Amino acid sequence: MQYFTKVFVRFPTYDFIYHMYHMDLPLLPDITLNDEEHAKYVWRTPEDALKEDLIQDLDACIKMFYKI
Repeated sequence: MQYFTKVFVRFPTYDFIYHMYHMDLPLLPDITLNDEEHAKYVWRTPEDALKEDLIQDLDACIKMFYKI
């Protein structure tokens, strides 16, 4: 796993930092989710992820990392 960068995000009532990492995976791993935390997951291409209703500034992070 390699560190990529950090992105500062400002909300009206609080701020936070995205710490971005990446890792090349030879195969998509099996995913186990905690039902109390997540309902489902899906693998998306970066372009398809940008069509989703993402949390604030996540689209900027995807564009930055994938240079799109």
